[in-house]
Order: sequence, then C-alpha cells, then structure tokens
Amino acid sequence: MFNLHGVNYDNMLDLVYNLPKAELHLHLHGAISHEAIMILWNKYIQYLSTEDKSFVSYLNKNKHYDNLRYFYSPQILLHEIENLFVYEDFYNFLATFGIFGFLIRKKDDLEMLIDDVLSDLIKQNVLYAEITITVSAYMRSGLTLEEVLECMDSACMKEGITIYWIVDLVRNSGPDKANSIFEDINSYGPAFIKGFTLGGDEKSYSAHEFKFLYEKIRCHNYHTTIHSGEVGTSEDLWDAIKNLELDRIGHGISAANDPYLLHYLEKKRLPLEVCITSNVTLLSDCTFANHPVTKLFSNGVCLTINTDDPTFFNTTLTDEYRHLLLMDFSVSEVLSLARNSFEVSFAPLPTKNELLHKFDTFLVGIDELINTD
Repeated sequence: MFNLHGVNYDNMLDLVYNLPKAELHLHLHGAISHEAIMILWNKYIQYLSTEDKSFVSYLNKNKHYDNLRYFYSPQILLHEIENLFVYEDFYNFLATFGIFGFLIRKKDDLEMLIDDVLSDLIKQNVLYAEITITVSAYMRSGLTLEEVLECMDSACMKEGITIYWIVDLVRNSGPDKANSIFEDINSYGPAFIKGFTLGGDEKSYSAHEFKFLYEKIRCHNYHTTIHSGEVGTSEDLWDAIKNLELDRIGHGISAANDPYLLHYLEKKRLPLEVCITSNVTLLSDCTFANHPVTKLFSNGVCLTINTDDPTFFNTTLTDEYRHLLLMDFSVSEVLSLARNSFEVSFAPLPTKNELLHKFDTFLVGIDELINTD
C-alpha cells in the first residue's frame, strides 16, 4: 500500500482509476449504458419492429448474425443485454453498431445518451474527451441536423469535463454522401466540432477517394483523422497518409507489420489512437499478449490509449490503462502514454496547457513510486 496526495492505494492498478485522463477515440453510442439501452428499447422496439421499414430492412439484411435476434423481441431483460455484444467478426460488430442508431429518435433521447456517456467519463476522472458522433445515423432516425448540433453544443457546457466533437462522415457512405454531410454541418460553422473522421469498413472505399473532401475540410481549419490499419493493411495506411493530410490516425495497428511505416510514424510523430480491447475482441489473431501496441511503443511511435466503443467491448478507459500494466508496461511508460492524449488533443492551446498542468500536478510526488516499479 502507498499514499499519494492523501489517498491510499493498494497497488498501481488502483492508482489508474484516479489518474487524470483524456479520451480521443470514443464513439458516442458505442458508450451507451445498459440502463439507457433498456429505456430506449422499451420506448421504441415495438414501433421499430412493426412500423419502421428501414429498421425492418436493416434487421432482415443482418438476421444471420445470432446476437441481433434479440431485436425481434418486444422486450429484453437487463442481464440479456450483454448478449448483444458478442460478435462473429468485424462485420457483425459493424451491423450491431449500426442498429443502435435506430434507438435515438428524438432530441431528448440524444440528450439522455450524451449525459449518460459524459457522467460515466467524469466518474473515471476523464478530464477531456473528443467524442466521435455519427450525425447521419441520428438524422436517419428522425432528428434534424439543427437538433443534433444543439445537443452537441449543450453538452460542451457540462461541468466536470471538457469535450469537443469529431464527426464521422462514414466511409461506407462514399465520397459524395460524406461531402454532402460535411457541407451541411460546415454551413453552421460549429466551434464545438474540432475535426472529422471516416469510420466503418476500410474496404468499402479507399482513402484516396476522399482526398478532395479532406482538402476541403483542412481549408475550413478543422482537424482530420481517419480509421485505418485496424482490419486493413499497412498499404491501406500508406494510402491514407500519402493522400490525406492527417493530424492523427484511428487505430493504425497494422503499421507494426511495416518497418518503413514504423520509421515514418516515429519520425513524423503522427499519433495513433490505439484501442486495445477493441482489437482483441474483433481481430481473430490479436490477444493482449501479442497486441501490436508493444511493438509500436518500442519503435517510438506516438500512441494514445482509448476505448473506441466501451459498451460494445465491455471496457473502460481505466481498464485500458490497467491492461498496459498487466502487459508489462512500466508505470512511467503508462503515464507517458496518458500524457500523450492531452498533448496531441485538438484542444485550444490554453485549454491544453491547463489540462497538462492538472495532469503534471497529480504526478508530483510519484517519482519515488515510479523508481520502485
């Protein structure tokens, strides 16, 4: 047992809970709580299964996935919800993620979801978060763009956490649809949106097909990231890097298979948003023991640690840092990764400096503990 700032800790794993943290790769409805699912299920599932033709079509298209059979039921028990998050493969996950968008149908649903997610982050001592939102999914379910933006703006007023938004333009939708969504959002000039990304199926469209769109996004002074090198190859990563001006890369773990790419990422200090449990859950050949995060780190690549979709993978940001300690990362290495998330965030410089000061203040007096780890 040891004491830091008047708090007793049994071990370093416990310390991680109170560590000031930042989350840079978190999908909004991927963090929905089981309790919120129950509320929305009871509110809408009967209507969706009988009246919403797009929901019925989506469900029938994916009915071969065993976990989605629950959506044919008019009710679900709380203990059954965890069965929704068992996947055969990456595409089963995508289908599951997509179907949850149908449950957010009104402005107060989205407000509840956002408050639910932010409250959980605050409990974990997450001081800062950049939350990825799929605006088009909520508009498909009936919300207007104005309603979605109002919810996003209001969320930034939440006490106890600083948040900004990253909009997922959805790679699967194609360049034209992604461009249309960007144009609609940009016409409002929302200051609470700091960047845009492309999530979804890496194999649906190549990164270079979005080159013109990313140039436009940069011209409007937004930051850019992209989901790449998750289920895709290092060649897919090169395609994104060479054709899109990127501030960060979501996932990017296939870089571990390419020595030249490892060197490039280290030299350019192009950060990766690593989501360990997500990869272990979805990639058949990935385990905690062999996860590429170790190789990426040892090659000097700038890494941040994130959850991706914590409810869908039964994890938290606290858990992700604990996994690193159990994977034989030293305490000092884990702390350096935690600090990276503040350093490479898209926060305005004064905000970033304030957050880094809070992080560094927490670490005062921990040197002796680190030297004995």
